[in-house]
Amino acid sequence: MPEWLTFLLADTSALQLVFWFIAIGALIAVIVKLWPALTQLVTIVNSVTGLPAFIARTDETLLSHDVKIEAIPCRADYDHDGFITGIDYDLFVQDFEAGVMNADFDGDGFLTGIDFDLYVVAYEAGC
Repeated sequence: MPEWLTFLLADTSALQLVFWFIAIGALIAVIVKLWPALTQLVTIVNSVTGLPAFIARTDETLLSHDVKIEAIPCRADYDHDGFITGIDYDLFVQDFEAGVMNADFDGDGFLTGIDFDLYVVAYEAGC
């Protein structure tokens, strides 16, 4: 028998060896049985630790989209002052009645009742 094994087993009885083999076997069986749950737990922990970075990326994305949305002009704000007021409506009607092509709301090159109706819908919807 190797010297290191003799050293480890010097004061160990055969009953103790059997006990240790049973205990180690049981531990291995428990680990094998719990392995799927342990891997799921590790996956969850990894996901949770990555959550702050995910939130930061999401915040950056949302902020960039907010900037893009703010850059979209509100078509009902006819005088482009940042507010939809009765003045916008009055200016549109004035341009429409005068035949000013700025009132061509659908962009088809003609001033028609459709342009007026589309502006009214946009005005009532707001921005």
